[in-house]
Amino acid sequence: MPTSKNIPVLLDDHQYFFNLFQKKLKQIDAQAVKLLFHQFFYIKRHVASDFFHYVIEHRLTLELKHGLKIRRKVYAISFSDHGRKKMYQAMVLAYEHKFGQGEAVVPKPLWYEEETMTLFYLGVPGDSLLEHLKNGHLDLDNIKKVAHALKNLHAIKTPKNIFGGHEFSLRHLDPTNILERSYNLGDPLKPEIIKQLAVLNSLKGKIIQEKNVFSHGDFHPDNIIINRFNSSQIVFIDFSEVCLAPPYYDIASFLEQLELMSLGYLDRRRYRQVENFFLAAYFGDKKLTPELVAKINLYKSLITLKNSVYALIFTDIHERHYAGYLVQLSQALCQKIKQQTI
Repeated sequence: MPTSKNIPVLLDDHQYFFNLFQKKLKQIDAQAVKLLFHQFFYIKRHVASDFFHYVIEHRLTLELKHGLKIRRKVYAISFSDHGRKKMYQAMVLAYEHKFGQGEAVVPKPLWYEEETMTLFYLGVPGDSLLEHLKNGHLDLDNIKKVAHALKNLHAIKTPKNIFGGHEFSLRHLDPTNILERSYNLGDPLKPEIIKQLAVLNSLKGKIIQEKNVFSHGDFHPDNIIINRFNSSQIVFIDFSEVCLAPPYYDIASFLEQLELMSLGYLDRRRYRQVENFFLAAYFGDKKLTPELVAKINLYKSLITLKNSVYALIFTDIHERHYAGYLVQLSQALCQKIKQQTI
């Protein structure tokens, strides 16, 4: 059995994948009889002495019965702490509960390879919802579809002891220890972020009573694909941070990331229209009380704070200023929460 230190050797080996895909051919396409051609391209490749993270796109040409040929894209995702095994389990769970076909789907999960700690799934051709927005294609029907699909995702019952609960902790806010990197140790933003997290934790204890639901964990417009050959179909991808959390976590993540990612593409009036449309579609006849809005804002504040930590990966002055702006935005959202819950 390969160890985490020599797994990258296999993940860089074209022949390893060719042999594996030939062996698993029927899982990729039930009509396939032979793998004719294989290319792979790194989307992510981060390797250190005690860490690796791969996202690889494999382009396959398969021979079917009667000499016909077909092309397939298979994505392989590997992470050194087995985190992608839970991603695979989440995709299987969603795929088997309403997300295998129809207007809202997840990519077809193929298998999880213990030998290399790698998830394999079948790619869906298309562009992200964010790319559509950047290109000026704002379709409110898609926003409504996303909201309804997210509500269906949250309704999925999960087996016990598979997915962990989300916490307002440094482990969830900073899973790769960005704040502990040498170039961040003296940054005045570090104690500000830790202080703000404590404020959010206190507020959570006061205003959140709801039970946890099955949550995507990183729900934003770049993780939603619109099928290139079926524009009525949306695809939820990247369940790498799947967890159990109140529904407000995914709702706030989508809205806050949409607002931040669409700066320069959607004016604020248009964004507010999209937000109101999304919330009305998700909650239906349920009234958006100040208390409900406060709960969404709590998770918006958390998402913004998490983005500030991510910005501190970079050392250039622009990213440092952006991180500071995000911390201030998180604090401003907290002030709104206090006003809404008085």
